[in-house]
Amino acid sequence: MGLRLVSKRKILWASLAGSAGTSAALVGLFLMLLGLNLHTYTKLTAEQVLAKVIVGEKSELGRVLMLRIDGKQPIRLDMPGEEWQLDGRFLKWKAWAALLGKTPNVRLERFSSRLEKNVQAASAPVIIELIESPGAWISAAMNIAEQLGMVDAYYGSSVYMPLAEGAEFIVSATMSGLIARPSNARAEQAVTEWRYR
Repeated sequence: MGLRLVSKRKILWASLAGSAGTSAALVGLFLMLLGLNLHTYTKLTAEQVLAKVIVGEKSELGRVLMLRIDGKQPIRLDMPGEEWQLDGRFLKWKAWAALLGKTPNVRLERFSSRLEKNVQAASAPVIIELIESPGAWISAAMNIAEQLGMVDAYYGSSVYMPLAEGAEFIVSATMSGLIARPSNARAEQAVTEWRYR
């Protein structure tokens, strides 16, 4: 009888220990999956700064602008019009490739001036082509990526903001396209005024 009681207690304790171990493993698995999910969320919403646009004083044509693209010489130009525009072409990876750390690839193609509706310009809009031809090895790598089913889409994206003296803007790439944000108080004020035109 004593052996039966000891045996039943061991079975009970073993069952409780097994249940606790299984519960701990399930909680650990849940936390790991939650962490992985948060990691992918961060990856899929990360922004990459591409350029800075600085609007200067008035010039003969309109405004003096400085375009600074990471890793390149700054571009200084006179720009007519009421707004500047930056165009880019995106290569978006499929979700599974993005989870492996692939961020969208973007190529800035054009920087230009814009006129507001119903405004006649004294001169033609300024358009600066920014395209650089990709090397042969980049083209070959892209062909392989397409064949492996890693490429989701190619698409164009543009941003434009007002030409306001002293305004500075940061242009970034996101998973869905280009985005421009004011980076100083003058730019914030210009965007607020521009938003209600």
